[in-house]
Amino acid sequence: NFPVDPISKVQVIKKNQSEIDFLKSKVFSASSVNTYVECPLKFYYRYVLGLEEKEDLLDDMEARDIGNFVHSFLENFYKPFLNKKPLVDRNFTESFFLEFDLRFEKELARKMKSDSFLLKNIMKYKFEKFLVNEKKRNVKTLLGLETKFEEDIQLEALKVRFQARIDRIDRLADDSIMVIDYKTGEAKSEGSVDKD
Repeated sequence: NFPVDPISKVQVIKKNQSEIDFLKSKVFSASSVNTYVECPLKFYYRYVLGLEEKEDLLDDMEARDIGNFVHSFLENFYKPFLNKKPLVDRNFTESFFLEFDLRFEKELARKMKSDSFLLKNIMKYKFEKFLVNEKKRNVKTLLGLETKFEEDIQLEALKVRFQARIDRIDRLADDSIMVIDYKTGEAKSEGSVDKD
């Protein structure tokens, strides 16, 4: 048994004027802000110097493919309901899963090969739970799908531009607005909305 005392030293990197100007001109997303909160040094390397960790291509590609599929599928399926009330009834559910089966075979089954059977069943189970939740919510109008926002926010010393993409925006029966963020992987931070 060897006792080891970890040495923790906070590394501070002084920024020159060109880096400060670069940060002022940058548009920040939720993930870049999360990176800064988790580790300012990681933020500096990734967003100022442009350095990133080498990805594990197999894991990241599969997760990215699934995430892209879910977002694209839900956006396309719900598009006819924009500015309307989606009625989640038997016809809706049948159409939903028919479209899911067709798109899954076309877009994911070939890529995933032998894993596709298990993945498809897991996704179907998750979508069944999703539709159960959809029936419970009293949506008055579907206001937006994959909506992009960009806004300047004044902080103490400078104005910073932030951008975000909102997966879905609903107006509920009581006229309140609900913002939905679909999650297909592990949530990175507490407080994120997981829409099953």
